[in-house]
Amino acid sequence: MTKNKEWHDKHKLSKKATFEERVDWYKQHQEHCSCRAPPLKIRKELEKREAYHAHIDCCPPFNPTRWNEKEHTWKNKRFIKDTVRTFFFVPLNFGPVIQRMTARVKNEKGAAPDWLCLADHRSRWKMDLYLAVNKPIPGAVNVLFNGTFLSKVYEGPFKDAKKWKKDFQTFAHSKKKTVKKLYFWYTTCPTCAKKYGKNYVVIIAEVNHEKENS
Repeated sequence: MTKNKEWHDKHKLSKKATFEERVDWYKQHQEHCSCRAPPLKIRKELEKREAYHAHIDCCPPFNPTRWNEKEHTWKNKRFIKDTVRTFFFVPLNFGPVIQRMTARVKNEKGAAPDWLCLADHRSRWKMDLYLAVNKPIPGAVNVLFNGTFLSKVYEGPFKDAKKWKKDFQTFAHSKKKTVKKLYFWYTTCPTCAKKYGKNYVVIIAEVNHEKENS
């Protein structure tokens, strides 16, 4: 958790600021500083605006059958990488970051297959995002994924994440695999999850065969 003192010195939030002024201030704040999360009411308003401006249809409907309890072999599967600031794991600037990533893909006339976007929670303050792409994207951090991966779909509130992780470990063991690296795929934004009536989250993990660890 780091305070951008220089930015704060130049951007004072008045105690008499209107709600609209407070929303605009926190929007700028989450792009330049991670010292604190916006108040709940402000955060909900920012999430609504980010969802609206992301793209017309926002998040496409998610088909869980393609990803539930599946094994994948990835060879040089392409992703681009960016980083989101978080406050005790709560994203502060997820919307602007994902818009920046998708804009880069669009500018290069690329595509994001399945809108697959893997989140790696590195700490309470940072989360790396990996957006699947169909070709190298100049100006972005390009990453290749190789190996065997398992995926399982979960549905419910984000507070169940610890329970999902424990269940996934059991699932991997049933497949005679051990988890090497675990990612979350948040398939829809809060607005679209409410619209669809489902909040699907996919855990995708790089795994080793048990015989590799014997």
